[in-house]
Amino acid sequence: MKSIWEDELNSDQLLWRYFKTSRFLSFLETSTLFFAPVTQFDDPFEGAVAVIPPELIGPRYAKLDFVDRALKELKDDINVNCWHDAEHESNAMWSLYADESKGVVICSTINRMQSAIAPFYFTPQAREPEQLWGGLVRYVDLTKLRLNANGIERFFYKHAVFEFEREFRLAFNLEHARLWDGRTQPEWSLCFR
Repeated sequence: MKSIWEDELNSDQLLWRYFKTSRFLSFLETSTLFFAPVTQFDDPFEGAVAVIPPELIGPRYAKLDFVDRALKELKDDINVNCWHDAEHESNAMWSLYADESKGVVICSTINRMQSAIAPFYFTPQAREPEQLWGGLVRYVDLTKLRLNANGIERFFYKHAVFEFEREFRLAFNLEHARLWDGRTQPEWSLCFR
């Protein structure tokens, strides 16, 4: 796993993953972590570099078909798995991601994950594994700041309203894999050793 930021990852950092029971059972049966395309997330600002209030958008910029398509393609290429960074469990995370009292939570560290996750090869013929990125999400007020972030890095920023999530992400950029395979909305799973 490579850090998305220049600073090193704290290998003993506690990370929590909240599951609905059915997703946890699938995790146990298959020994795989599910990576969802960013397009499946509810956050409308996912991958945005700025948020401009609608009243400030001039008529000539109201319809940016090319930019919208390019961002959607980039979102299709980025697949992530999200964890919660905290010293203790979070009631808010239980409510959001684990059907409150009907779910399961696991606790791990970056070090344990790195030793447990097997390299992911998109095809059996691939010479190199896909690069797995990891890092804490940085929360910024996208109404006051325009990010200078491209590619996968922009998916490690989120609008400040989501700061309570304290998210740690694992992510793949599968642009080349998508072009090779032709899938338009891939879903991937990482195997554990």
